Amino acid sequence: MNKNGNNDSNKNNIAKNEKVEKKPLLKTDVDSESKKSDKIKTTQIVNEKENSLGKKYSNNYAGFWVRYVAFFIDSVVVALITIPVVVILGIFIAVISVTVDNAIINMILDRASYIVSLFVGLLYYILTTNHYQATLGKMAIGIKVESETGEKLSLKYIILRESLKAIQSMFLLHFLYAIVGFTDKKQALHDLASKSVVVYVDPIKRARKYIVGAVIGLQVTIASLIIAFILFLIIISIAGLN
Repeated sequence: MNKNGNNDSNKNNIAKNEKVEKKPLLKTDVDSESKKSDKIKTTQIVNEKENSLGKKYSNNYAGFWVRYVAFFIDSVVVALITIPVVVILGIFIAVISVTVDNAIINMILDRASYIVSLFVGLLYYILTTNHYQATLGKMAIGIKVESETGEKLSLKYIILRESLKAIQSMFLLHFLYAIVGFTDKKQALHDLASKSVVVYVDPIKRARKYIVGAVIGLQVTIASLIIAFILFLIIISIAGLN
């Protein structure tokens, strides 16, 4: 009897377990599992996007030569803007210098054209960078200025950035731009001070290489012709002495 009773008890327990296992999931359980699955899928999609963006924007900082070409184009633009201003100012200074016989005033007037041209150039860089995040030179190449966090640079940092650039130009410290090649984010001193970076507008296409190549090629050609002309004059001079 005991054995039969134990067998019946075991059979009943097995039957109960099977019923529990076969018991259908409630709607709340299904919803919970579905939400968990959706969360996992969403997390995977977000991670994939972050990874793809990370690869896309990795090493997106503009290098020395690209920035140099943009600077060269901007220098031409600034010259075209300042030349008429300087000519008009020069005429005005000449008239005043004739009528006023004061050494200090004349000295100030002599420096006025340089100060005005420097101010006009500074204003050009500040306004274009503030409104478009790029000067005309940078736009032509396909690069822009932004903060280290990827946001638009604030006006106070733009003023600081461009003022430091103007000071470097004033004291002929252009060689300091070479630091771009030795920093992780390809920043010059004015970039480090203003917490800014120069990046490509389109990380895939990067810079417009045909413009970069054309400008550098033109400058190399002009430099070669100047060197050749100087060597020619030296040779002619030596031949004349002999």
